[in-house]
Amino acid sequence: MMTHRRVRLFGYVVIERGVGEFGPIYSGIRGQDAVNFLLQAKSGEVLAAFMHSVLGPIDLVWGVETVGERKGFGLAKIIQKHPEAIHSLTEAIKNSEIVEELPDRRVLLSRDHDQQSVIDLQFNNKSKKWLLTSYFLIKIT
Repeated sequence: MMTHRRVRLFGYVVIERGVGEFGPIYSGIRGQDAVNFLLQAKSGEVLAAFMHSVLGPIDLVWGVETVGERKGFGLAKIIQKHPEAIHSLTEAIKNSEIVEELPDRRVLLSRDHDQQSVIDLQFNNKSKKWLLTSYFLIKIT
């Protein structure tokens, strides 16, 4: 049986829920607090960090940076490749519509049409809704 315990880490009160495929599993914080927490923890995941009106709760994972041919994912990749998107993740996901439905992914477009987020619906062939990446679209004028 998995033990859950409430702890204070990096100035946030979170619930530790064990260890999963992404590292330590946390819950109890959402939105920008979840982003800021993982920016300090640099490992693991926060369950239900974001909420979308159609998709429901979406997890935030630390992930890995892109290195050579290996493609990165999660917050680590967003910081590496799209750092400007970090501070608007919560609103970009909350206020977005699904613009593309792929077999195991959904592509979201923010209400103001300038930020795109990709939500994966599985990891290692197991059902899981998590933020793969997010970035601002380049507008050509």
